[in-house]
Amino acid sequence: MKLISIAALTLMMTASVLAQDLFVKKGIFSPYEPATEKLQKITPKNTVGEYPILQVGDEMRLLMSKVNYSTGTSVPLGRVVMFTSRDKKFHAGLEMTANLQQTNSSDWVDTPCKREDFLWKRSVGGKFSDVNCVTINHIVNFFVNPTGEFQQMLVIAKDDGIEIPPTIIRTTFTRYSSGGKRLVYAVNINPEYYGIERDATTIWGASGWYKDFITRDAKKLEFIERLKKWATDVQDRMDSAFKKDGKAFVDLKSLEEYLVGSESKGNEVKEQGSLAEEKLSKLKSLYEKGLLTETQYNEQVKTILNKN
Repeated sequence: MKLISIAALTLMMTASVLAQDLFVKKGIFSPYEPATEKLQKITPKNTVGEYPILQVGDEMRLLMSKVNYSTGTSVPLGRVVMFTSRDKKFHAGLEMTANLQQTNSSDWVDTPCKREDFLWKRSVGGKFSDVNCVTINHIVNFFVNPTGEFQQMLVIAKDDGIEIPPTIIRTTFTRYSSGGKRLVYAVNINPEYYGIERDATTIWGASGWYKDFITRDAKKLEFIERLKKWATDVQDRMDSAFKKDGKAFVDLKSLEEYLVGSESKGNEVKEQGSLAEEKLSKLKSLYEKGLLTETQYNEQVKTILNKN
């Protein structure tokens, strides 16, 4: 028995190292220890309870990780909060919850798709205890008055110079079944990053994103339609992720590709090219007037071309 226990322990520890899970046990009877390094980079090899992490940006960084125990059960849930930013602006965030162990004593009883005030929802689950649901909605006053551990997260983000928008669009994927298996991805997206003006209203039901008012804004409607396509493609891969398949999201296009679109990207490239040509033309004029040395001219030309 001792030999079997030692072998099992060795195998468990080896698997944890290879998977680079954000929650580890030093021994069979040890508690789970969450990652503690703030703002550490999250890689595709990282997992939570061996479930793959849904990548929502190029460089995701960790804000918080902890172990919670679900009400009424003994299932330990690994919870992480991470985000990605561009030019010091909040781009997207991920709040992920996944079971670290299982139990045969109870099932989940919440119904994530039961409300009717979502901007959109899609449920492809079977019976009540086997849920696969995705919803899209808007959140106002995002991180405006955080409490508890969220206060520390806000301090960390502000210390890093990150600007957080007051209104975000949240897409939540919920997949669970009996035996205490639970996997939730809540993705928070900054619509301002995609060119949509900030909504001045801080009241949820009066916001321009509210389901009864969003039809007044074509840009908001298009944004949600693009987001639906991404959400559908993610949801169709949730069964694979639920089976702890590390390749579940490998063939999924980036969130930005869905929300920007190939046409917009092409226009952006053209604009960048035109801007570079304008800068090079002005630079040549300065050089011909003798206001720049040949060395200065060549260095600045190189800088402009490298940025494009």
